[in-house]
Amino acid sequence: MTDVKGEVPGTGGGIPAIPPPTPGYWPGIGDETRADLTSMDVAAGRLKAEVQERLAPAADRAAEAMYILPPTPHDAFAELLAFQESQFAAQEVALRNVQTYVQGAWAFGVAVEQISKQYADADAFATARLRDVESAFNRLGVQVQSYDPKGLL
Repeated sequence: MTDVKGEVPGTGGGIPAIPPPTPGYWPGIGDETRADLTSMDVAAGRLKAEVQERLAPAADRAAEAMYILPPTPHDAFAELLAFQESQFAAQEVALRNVQTYVQGAWAFGVAVEQISKQYADADAFATARLRDVESAFNRLGVQVQSYDPKGLL
């Protein structure tokens, strides 16, 4: 029970009363949840734009530059042949890493966008669960490993 001032009686005004929740809102949580979902959607759009406009083209240019192969050395230069094979293997690994990074960044943006849209009209009690995040990534072909600090999953 509260008085007109919104304070719990008998506390000398030291304890403010908790206002009743309104639909879709919980004090101290609802606004942050909505803001977080909006932020997620904005961040997802920015990330996807960054991948599309800058990261993917830069990765393509890097791939083209890395695939310039020197002429094949004479068989008598075993060390040079071995070096060239090692260089080619390193190029392959680097290109796969760049490609995986670009694909992963894009998938992350798409997953965040999907999750924010999924919860956009939800009330404050609905929050994106870890499994929802993992499912969004898995639908995009990105395998993620669950983080479970208590070992309950």
